[in-house]
Amino acid sequence: MARRLPTIRDVAAQAGVSVGTASKALNNQGRISTETRAAVARAAEELRFAPNALIRSLQSGRTGTVGLLTWPVRETGILSVDLALLTGVSHGLAALQTDMLLYSRCPGRDLGTVLLDGRVDGAILVPHELEDTTLESLARAGLPTVTLYQSEVPAGVGYVKVDNVSGIWQAVAHLIALGHRRIAYYSPLNSEDFNERCAAYKASCRELGAHTDVSLCAVPEEYHAPLLPTWQAWQALAEPPTALIAGNDGFAMMWLEFFAAHNISVPDQLSLIGFDDAPIASGSTGLTTVRQPGLQVGELAATFVDRLIQGAPAEECRRVLPVELIVRETTGPVAQKQP
Repeated sequence: MARRLPTIRDVAAQAGVSVGTASKALNNQGRISTETRAAVARAAEELRFAPNALIRSLQSGRTGTVGLLTWPVRETGILSVDLALLTGVSHGLAALQTDMLLYSRCPGRDLGTVLLDGRVDGAILVPHELEDTTLESLARAGLPTVTLYQSEVPAGVGYVKVDNVSGIWQAVAHLIALGHRRIAYYSPLNSEDFNERCAAYKASCRELGAHTDVSLCAVPEEYHAPLLPTWQAWQALAEPPTALIAGNDGFAMMWLEFFAAHNISVPDQLSLIGFDDAPIASGSTGLTTVRQPGLQVGELAATFVDRLIQGAPAEECRRVLPVELIVRETTGPVAQKQP
């Protein structure tokens, strides 16, 4: 049989006071003598009494909890940057004496309804696969909300994202400095990040003097589309690409596996750059990539959602963080054609 948890009545009985007096003593309310407060505190400690969080939240209007929706957490894989992100949010909220509720079954449910059920004071969302109407409903309801990696948000919503344009510009500039002019790009266009990175690739190639052949830019409709058709299309060009920028490290790793299976040497035959600097990038593969500060993204999101809860305007809770190109072993000088 489960042990019955002590109640405020038990505390009052052990301290020899009324329930009302015990409640006021524990909540620092009313005119109560120092001796009575000490007796109630001693009784609560001896009984290991914890005030009912739900009741306290009803009294204060706050739960002391922020909801977080992110990608499924995993140690490796396409979206492995989420571990740094989750760590950052956790550290940031802990510093604010705030708990975190991690939603594991969204967005399969009606997220707007779930987040507005009174369990959280605010929300931090990675909006991948979320509908725009969800953010709009949260904004209309007044729930303090911060999105990650998305700046197209309704009024009243904050955001933290990274500088995709600068990151891709650095990648293209690095390849051009190595002699590459036929630079390919690969990623779908199913998020704001991917859209920005693709547009930045095209703009950077034009600005920095690389070829702007539209056939070099592959944007598959499916996230896990087979790579062989894209590679065959590139190799059928009069001048195939000598370098490839992938929309994130997950896609870069997929290409590395493809190249290994087809005996294509990286970077001797083709240079490769990813984006994010996820843990998989710094392993044995030595992937050249654009490092985004996932930990800082999470910490800043925690700070911003707390500010929104305290009543700060959303315009003060929006930030684009800088990124940095990390050069490793998958980029090198353009291969010289044999005479």
